[in-house]
Amino acid sequence: MGRFASSFGLSEANGRTIRIAKAFTVLKVLDTLSLMMSMTFLFIYIADLLGGGPGRYIEGMALLGVLIVINMASQTILDYPTGSIGDWIGQRYLLAGAFLTYGLSLYLLSLATIDTSFFYFVVVMVLLGIGGALESGALDAWLDNNYRVAAPEDQERMQYGVFRGKALGLFFLVDAIVMVPGGLLAALFGRAWVFQLQFVLCIGLAIASMWLIQDLPELKEGKEEKPSVGEYFSLLKGGIGYVFGSPFAKYTIVGLMMVASTVIISAVLIMTPMFYQYLSVDFAVASLVSLITIPRIFYTERSGVWAQKYEPRKWIPRLKFVQSTLFLLLLALLMFVFPPQLASLSMLTLTFPFTDIVILAVPVESLLPVALIFIIYTVTGAFGQIETVLTQRVLIDAIPTRVRNSVYSLFPTLMLLFSMPQISLYGWIITEYGVPLALILCSLVSFVGVLLMRRGLSYPIPTEEESVESEVAEEEIVSDEG
Repeated sequence: MGRFASSFGLSEANGRTIRIAKAFTVLKVLDTLSLMMSMTFLFIYIADLLGGGPGRYIEGMALLGVLIVINMASQTILDYPTGSIGDWIGQRYLLAGAFLTYGLSLYLLSLATIDTSFFYFVVVMVLLGIGGALESGALDAWLDNNYRVAAPEDQERMQYGVFRGKALGLFFLVDAIVMVPGGLLAALFGRAWVFQLQFVLCIGLAIASMWLIQDLPELKEGKEEKPSVGEYFSLLKGGIGYVFGSPFAKYTIVGLMMVASTVIISAVLIMTPMFYQYLSVDFAVASLVSLITIPRIFYTERSGVWAQKYEPRKWIPRLKFVQSTLFLLLLALLMFVFPPQLASLSMLTLTFPFTDIVILAVPVESLLPVALIFIIYTVTGAFGQIETVLTQRVLIDAIPTRVRNSVYSLFPTLMLLFSMPQISLYGWIITEYGVPLALILCSLVSFVGVLLMRRGLSYPIPTEEESVESEVAEEEIVSDEG
């Protein structure tokens, strides 16, 4: 038994399972290292340019909201079709194309200035959307399809859940490591330089994905012949048919994606201006995000073990409520009780050694709210990670292998369909009324999603045989009508 197997809960796993887990983990770590270093300032950078210059991101939030909707629309249009392509020809080609598209969009963004036309930013956001469509669900679908073949002995998916939890813990550790250097590099060389570095790293990611992501022989057998267009359209129809073909899938997945839409909106459009209102520089925001990530590393690594004590159907809705609905309400309450005070003259500052670069600038009045933000993220996040592991344990066997990438790509399609109208609304609300109202409205949408999930999980999970029979019956009906 090697160090990797013992560290990731795979002590009883066979060699093929360990190889699959290693490939997944290595590529995901490289992905996180390459793409997450600019996450704390990418959208603020665009908002600054749209608002007229550094520090004027609030003025640019309404236009940024429009751009994010465009980004989501482009991903929504392509998400499901590209997911079916992954089932059709293999996930590694999608991943390589995604990383190359990400790299191009980041390079173009590095060339933008305050005089750049709005259409230029539209092109950048469309490219980011195309990259997101190509990547969404591909790596997870590859892991789940190959794991099911390699580890039939893990019938309850306990080993799978432990591995997932420990792997997520590692990914959050990488997040913590890379965001601070990303903020520091932005302070030293400029944000545009960081985007250009990411362009180079994305090219390396594309090469790595072609090398690492290889299907097991059992899964390659059906793909040896040249793929037909008819097979592609069959997969395209099969994914949609699965999601809306049973009450379990319909209510559970739609509810899950409704909640996910509020999570992505809060992360992209709401949390960033919130953090910048309490903290004043890139590195300070990156430091707070990294500080939040430190306990997340621990509880995520343990979540797979903790999740073994919970029955998925009963606890998934409860834990999701704490992670999303309650989380957003607590942050809204915090902002009402402790409004940001960046105009204060009483600032606590910390500079990077031997330089004048400010790495932390916190108004005295912000110390308590920042501490409370940390506590809220940590407590609700722990419940959320247990829920994530429980949900993954359900979905690995609930979704048929043949259409897994299609279904996984339909997830973000549904999420983005829920997100786009909210993004447009919240971008305007933040500009006119502030962040707290946007948080409250987000929490209401999240609560509706939790109720749908609870209903869906009350229905029986269709077996893969039942899903296949349903798809065959549907094709026969169409054939007879023709």
